[in-house]
Amino acid sequence: MTFGKLDEKATKLIVTPKIYFSTNRGEVSFDEKGNETKLEPIQTMEDREVILEDIVVELH
Repeated sequence: MTFGKLDEKATKLIVTPKIYFSTNRGEVSFDEKGNETKLEPIQTMEDREVILEDIVVELH
């Protein structure tokens, strides 16, 4: 991610990491001639998001 110019008065930068887990599975099948067919995605469970502890960068 790219940020614009930070405020000159800023004393710290806080980053909150978020991890998104998608449970969609995409599959393909092949026929006897080797032709590929994409199958519809399968939702095996509910998607999840985990928010990790903030990362604080002191600015001097």
